[in-house]
Amino acid sequence: MPRKARKRGEKAKKRGISNEQVCVATAIDRAGNIIAELICKGRMSHKDLERLYKERIGDKSILCTDSHKSYIQFANDLSLEHQRIKRGHYKEGIYHIQHILLLKLKIIKQGNLFMYKFHSFYIFFVL
Repeated sequence: MPRKARKRGEKAKKRGISNEQVCVATAIDRAGNIIAELICKGRMSHKDLERLYKERIGDKSILCTDSHKSYIQFANDLSLEHQRIKRGHYKEGIYHIQHILLLKLKIIKQGNLFMYKFHSFYIFFVL
């Protein structure tokens, strides 16, 4: 863990996304291959995404994400087709992020036994 651990029940001192929380990037492809890795503390950038996914994404992949701005630059750098799902939605035509949302829920439920809180999972779904 890239930050000092807190005792059970102790809250973060800063509100919102800060360097007291870690960012876990997740990805699923249609074959069911899953990636869930810690990429940084605090807010992620397109450089963090490139470091994790650059060698793992095919040239003709379609990137289906939430509305976080880092994905725009990341998709442009790797010349990927990018489908953004608007905030508050989970589906846009044939593209959706439901599998990633379910993965996030399962990780959080399982993780409550050994990890207390993550601020949010950034959603990444490669079709």
